[in-house]
Amino acid sequence: MKQNSFAISSNVRLAPVAAHSGVEVYDALERRDQLNRLMRRRLSDELESLIRKACQRGHIGTAEELLAVLRNLIEWEREHFPHGRRPIDGTVERLVAELAAAKAQRAAA
Repeated sequence: MKQNSFAISSNVRLAPVAAHSGVEVYDALERRDQLNRLMRRRLSDELESLIRKACQRGHIGTAEELLAVLRNLIEWEREHFPHGRRPIDGTVERLVAELAAAKAQRAAA
């Protein structure tokens, strides 16, 4: 069996790493918050996604309630931000059509 050996020179000074320089510590929560800020979606986008998921899973009542919330949110945004950040006029109509299709599919089943 081969033996490994090593020697430390007598002029080497051993000290903790943190004594000479700051050690960067990984902070998972801070990293998550940074990513969330970069990828933040508008509340209306989140509601649209939830309505679609509810329709796909057959939760028609939930989808209708979320659609009412989305309509209220859009009205609020129009009142407080009259120039708007992006047009969302067609969103409600598309979601109403998807909800009607989900209702028809449920009734046919």
